[in-house]
Amino acid sequence: LVGKTTQLEGEKMQKEAEVQKLMEENVKLSTLLDKKEAQLLALNEQCKMMALSASNM
Repeated sequence: LVGKTTQLEGEKMQKEAEVQKLMEENVKLSTLLDKKEAQLLALNEQCKMMALSASNM
């Protein structure tokens, strides 16, 4: 029983470490996504400006 408990404790710690790693990766990806979203918005605004100036010619 003690052996089983020790084994389960080890597995639990391993799983917690995996979860921690996934959460950190999630944060990184969210940050990247926000950055990409901001780039797209900026690009969209640029396109609007170009379209406006083209229609004014």
